[in-house]
Amino acid sequence: AAALLTGRTLVLPPSRGWYLINWGPQTRNKHTEDTKKSTSLMSHFFDIAQLRKFIPVITTDEFLERERVRFSIPAKFTAAAVGTGSTAQKWHPFDMWWREQSKHVKIMDRWNPLRYVVCWPSIAEACSKEKLSRLPEGGKAFIDRRQMSEGMGTEQYSVLHFPMNATKDWR
Repeated sequence: AAALLTGRTLVLPPSRGWYLINWGPQTRNKHTEDTKKSTSLMSHFFDIAQLRKFIPVITTDEFLERERVRFSIPAKFTAAAVGTGSTAQKWHPFDMWWREQSKHVKIMDRWNPLRYVVCWPSIAEACSKEKLSRLPEGGKAFIDRRQMSEGMGTEQYSVLHFPMNATKDWR
């Protein structure tokens, strides 16, 4: 939704292990040598061709190739390298480097699918009576369960990065 609203390109995350799908209690001790490094792609779960009908969508590989020079992305960060890492690490080295690029990158860390919502372009506009009336119960459940933050002031950034809850290492 953010790419659509802001007229930007959606960059799909690299292939990484997903909790409860590639690792976690449901897969613990059930791996063979072939599946120990199992990862999943967004295209395993979402229809990327359908998304591309509405917004530009590129892979992490395509993003790194296209933007490496502009953002001075170190050569060691390839899509394969960015997609791997230990679950014991709080941050992957690329994630740490990316957060240091505050001139170009806005980390939208006040976003979490269960607790926070980014309102575009402002809380007042996103929560207008007319817009909330389109939601079940007039948006009451939407408003009551989440804290709001505004998407204003992001126009100056080349990249809006929506990490999952960093305190729980959701990516």
